Amino acid sequence: MIAWENIRRDEIVGDKAIFNKEGIKWFPSKNEIREDIYKYILDYKKCIPFISPEKNIIAFGDCFAQHIVKFFIDKGYAINNQNIRLYFYGSQFLNTLSIKEQIEWVMGKINADEINWMRGTSIKAKSKAVVLSEEERIKIKKDFEKCDVFVFSVGLIEAWINKENQRSLWRKSLKDSDGEFFKVLSFGENKNNIDAIYSYIREINKRCDIIFAVSPIPQNATFSEKSVITSHYLAKSVLSTAIDEILQKYDRDENLHYFPSYELIMSLENPYNDDNRHLTEKSMSIIYGAIEKLYMIK
Repeated sequence: MIAWENIRRDEIVGDKAIFNKEGIKWFPSKNEIREDIYKYILDYKKCIPFISPEKNIIAFGDCFAQHIVKFFIDKGYAINNQNIRLYFYGSQFLNTLSIKEQIEWVMGKINADEINWMRGTSIKAKSKAVVLSEEERIKIKKDFEKCDVFVFSVGLIEAWINKENQRSLWRKSLKDSDGEFFKVLSFGENKNNIDAIYSYIREINKRCDIIFAVSPIPQNATFSEKSVITSHYLAKSVLSTAIDEILQKYDRDENLHYFPSYELIMSLENPYNDDNRHLTEKSMSIIYGAIEKLYMIK
């Protein structure tokens, strides 16, 4: 048996047969990351660029999804979010449960009055009330059916749940209420939610590409008894592991992808602004560069 801790990066010792033909993937030094961060994180061989300007794209999730949407818009790509009056990204849709319930509503699996991320029959999106009518649901479902690329950015595992119907609240009530409770979604729950999200999309659209990403945006606060930093790293590790499990489960689906946005940012030396939450322009440029290298047809 080889003592791996004694193997130097610049030499090969022991039985060469133990090494695969690609060799060992060593963890890069800071200098190597500065020279070419993409080399150590992006897996070019598993992804052939597939997004061209005429492709229809829908993005779900937190504010990082907004950055992705803006990037594609600036590049002249067709973002379906612009044509859907229900916004699928923002502070109200940070966990896998709320995203799953959005898709369940679009597919007609739950009624509009069961959804707690609405107030009455509408939700405020950029100061405009969106009436979630049956006509609107059918329209969005048709957009789902013709969509070419779905992007899901997930960041939190904390959720507020309605006690009566056990569905997620898009945010905690401004006043304390006995009708809701706080919950940290477990690994199993997140995995099942992501599995359901994938399966629902495949049920409605068998040809599209699906991209999952763990948001690199830090958790702003926590309702749990843990510290916010501990909660932050717990969420990212649970979500990345849950996504990986789903990618392994459906590894025959060549149109299912993982975008390592979180890993890219965590490999940088100073990825955030002074508020330690928002990404610097340099960090965002690295994210955008990775999207171009992996997915965009030039």
